[in-house]
Amino acid sequence: MTRVVGIDPGLTGALAVLNGEGVALFDLPVSGGEVDGAVLYSELLLANTVDSIDAVFMEETHAMPKTGSKGNYSQGVSKGAIVTAVKCAGLVLHRVPPATWKTKMGLRGKDKAFSRHLASELWPGAEFRLVKDHNRAEAALIARYGLLHLIHRENAS
Repeated sequence: MTRVVGIDPGLTGALAVLNGEGVALFDLPVSGGEVDGAVLYSELLLANTVDSIDAVFMEETHAMPKTGSKGNYSQGVSKGAIVTAVKCAGLVLHRVPPATWKTKMGLRGKDKAFSRHLASELWPGAEFRLVKDHNRAEAALIARYGLLHLIHRENAS
């Protein structure tokens, strides 16, 4: 069974673990106003010990002019903590531009509410009702993109 992690990075970001049985959703650990890389590392190590993780797919973020320097700095710090935690846990990390995974999932040009709606259809047992759940929904959809990517690559071999 292929097991994939999807990460929507940021202070309000989320992590989704996708396997053949469904999806498990988690908010990224935050401490002192930053993503807590040490806690994330421990969680990834535990998850990988329980059932081997095949790959981690993370949305590749970049600085945006309208975000401002403080927001861009925070985004960079969060991304650095996530990348370090994933690599220290010995997991394979794939960075995916938003346009790539959103196009594949049929979300290009759609709003965050549509991400929650699609995730609710794919995983009816998971909770994506609240507006703030868009990060969890997008983490799950990134994981689904990753799973489809791995399956396609496997079939092409």
